[in-house]
Amino acid sequence: MTDNDYIRKAVELAAPRFWGNVKIGKTDNSCHEWLAHRNSKGYGRLNVAGKNIMAHRFAWILKYGEIPDDKIICHRCDNPSCVNWRHLWIGTHADNIRDRDSKGRHKPHSRVQYQEMQKLCAKKKRKLSEIDVRNIRSCDTDGVTLAKQYELTKSMISLIRTRKNYADVR
Repeated sequence: MTDNDYIRKAVELAAPRFWGNVKIGKTDNSCHEWLAHRNSKGYGRLNVAGKNIMAHRFAWILKYGEIPDDKIICHRCDNPSCVNWRHLWIGTHADNIRDRDSKGRHKPHSRVQYQEMQKLCAKKKRKLSEIDVRNIRSCDTDGVTLAKQYELTKSMISLIRTRKNYADVR
């Protein structure tokens, strides 16, 4: 059995479970709402063959097949929990940004202004010194131990190590 055969079989087996977690809209053009687990941004998530996949991506795969690595699945309806394949389209990240901006869903500040505001707010609320941040990034200690040591969560340690938090600290 090839990898593609395995993926195809996993999708077929997961399809009934997928549809069991969808509230179908009143018409074909209504949103079909994902009812099970959603992430913090409202996008549905499900586990297929041991891998987490976004529900709208799974809906696309059911209808159209594989998604190329350089593409993402976007929503015409701007409803992150929608899995109606009629509301989905395939494009690049840049296509999705253009769609967002054309619909007026972008932040009112420029990217630079927004980043500066984020930095100012973050500095006021900081719990760690720059020395602490450098120590977290440079040591080989596991995240759980560091989280206890600095009274943080393991997720926060990961965000610091990947420079998603305290990005200005070199």
